[in-house]
Formats: sequence, C-alpha cells, structure tokens
Amino acid sequence: MSERTRILVVSIVILVIVSVSAATLAIGVLYRATLEQHKAHLARIVSHRARILGTVEGFHPELRERAIAGVAQGKEIGQIIDVYQHFATFGDTGEFTLARRAGDQVVWLLRSRQADEEWPSSTLYDSELGQPMQRALSGESGTMVGLDYRGTRVLAAYEPVPETGWGV
Repeated sequence: MSERTRILVVSIVILVIVSVSAATLAIGVLYRATLEQHKAHLARIVSHRARILGTVEGFHPELRERAIAGVAQGKEIGQIIDVYQHFATFGDTGEFTLARRAGDQVVWLLRSRQADEEWPSSTLYDSELGQPMQRALSGESGTMVGLDYRGTRVLAAYEPVPETGWGV
C-alpha cells in the first residue's frame, strides 16, 4: 500500500468516525428534546383532567365525602367513566387511568383503552406495579418512566385529585 493510498484510507476512516459521532450526538439531542416535549404535554393533559375531576364535587356536594369514603362507585363513577370514554386518548398506546387508595390497595376505577384485555381491579400500594399512580395517590404530581399496573415500562404523567382522594 502506497503512502498516498494509506492517507486516503485514514482520511476516509476519520471522516466516517466524525460523521457517525455527529449523527449520534444530533440524534441524542433530538431524542432528549422530544422526550421533554412529551413529558410537558402529558403533564398538561393530566393536570387539566385532574382539575376537571376536582370540580365535579362542586356540582354534587355529597360526591366529595362519597369519593373519599370509597363509596362513589355507582352513578357518579359511571358518569365520569362515560365522560372520559369520549375523550381522545393519548394515541395508539396511551391511556388515562383513575384510581383511589383503599388501605394497602390501589383500586383502579377507570382506564381509557384496552377494554377487551383483563386488568386488575386493584394492586398492592407498595408493589412495583402502578408506580405513577402510587405517586399521584401520595399527593405528588409530575412525570416519570416507571411500571404501570400491567408491569409495562411507560412514560407517565401523574396528578392527585385532592378533592376526591383520587389519582390520575
């Protein structure tokens, strides 16, 4: 191999390394920016829906006490489920869930998709499942990557509904 050929090969290798490095860096920056945009969007949606649920008790004075006591299962929950089934979902894979805490259990009241799949009516509060809902029921709000009630790793936004004791 002549000196000229060796310089050409080394130059090509350096060019490829620089190009791949620049592309990897650009993809990483775009991924992080997109993830932050999705987190902010989910947080806005969940916060808005939690505020809507928080105002429900203003229309029905006894709903607050019934929700906190865990007996708002009948007509009230049915009406809320009916309203939320008509909301647009979070795309093909997203869903909206509503739950309350009953002792050491998270009681799942509503989910907005996958009606044909079986899903638990409750999970243990301290289990690995339902991490975003556990945070919402602890009074926290925000976004996270964690396990949902099925054990699937998800990007989730969570928000408490203090007026009812529910989590979104």
